[in-house]
Amino acid sequence: MSEERFRGANIIDAGKLSPYWGEHTARYAFVLPLVHNRVVLDIACGTGYGLSFLKTRARCVAGVDVDLGAATEARKECDGKCSVLLADGTRLPF
Repeated sequence: MSEERFRGANIIDAGKLSPYWGEHTARYAFVLPLVHNRVVLDIACGTGYGLSFLKTRARCVAGVDVDLGAATEARKECDGKCSVLLADGTRLPF
């Protein structure tokens, strides 16, 4: 893993090597029963690994991240059930 690629919780190309992996996946596992057939907004979605969890149960998912590199990676998780916006979570465009 390249050190310049590490940006806090945004791990690009590091996957489960992230020190935050267990914490974040536990949060997504916790909310799975709550998102069944709902429209879900994931603010600060990072590289999008949570989107893959959420879209298994949600009707649709929108991820938002302020980091261009993270949002670009997150878009790779998208299909007909999710999308990713490049935006500041404190100034959402809707």
